[in-house]
Amino acid sequence: MVATAMLLGSTVAMAQPRLTPEERAAAPLYQEGRALFKAKRYPEALSQLSKAWGIVKNDSLRFYLGLTYAALDRCPESLPFLTQLRGRLGSSQRAFERQRKEAELRCRQVVAQAELDSWRCHTALEVLADLKGKAADVTRDGARLCLKRFDTRRDEGRRAAKRHGEARTLMERGRFREAAKAA
Repeated sequence: MVATAMLLGSTVAMAQPRLTPEERAAAPLYQEGRALFKAKRYPEALSQLSKAWGIVKNDSLRFYLGLTYAALDRCPESLPFLTQLRGRLGSSQRAFERQRKEAELRCRQVVAQAELDSWRCHTALEVLADLKGKAADVTRDGARLCLKRFDTRRDEGRRAAKRHGEARTLMERGRFREAAKAA
C-alpha cells in the first residue's frame, strides 16, 4: 500500500501515520530522486534514490532505481530492480509497467550483446531466455550459433570463439596473413 502510494506520488498517502519511521525518513529522498529523474538529471536522481534505498526497500524505489540505472546505461545494475517488479505492478499502473518492460528489454539486449562480445554465448542465451520480439530473436540466433559452434560453456570454447572472431575481423580488413595466424 505504502509502496503503491509512493509510486503514484500521493502526498496524502505519504503523510499517513501508518508509515514506519524508516519510510518517513526515506520519503523526502525518494520524492527528490523521483523529481530529479523526471527532470532527466539521472546522476543526481540515482544519488537520492540510493540513499532512500539504504533506509527502506520497496517497489517504488525499485522502480525508479531500475529506470535510473537504465537511463545511465548501467544495465547490469538496472536488471535486478526491473526483473523483481515483474507481475508486481497492478493493472492500474499500466504506464509504469510499460516503462519497466521497455527498460528491461533494452537492458537485457545490452547485457546479452556484451556477453556475446565476451564470447559467453551461453550466458547471452540465458539473459534472452524469455524475451520476445525481432531484436531479441536476432541476438538469440547469434548466441545459439556461437554456442553450437564453440561450446562457450568451457574456457577452451570461449578462446576458440574469440580467435575466430579476431580472425574474421582481420580478414574483413584485408589482413589475410594475420588472420591465418589468429585462426
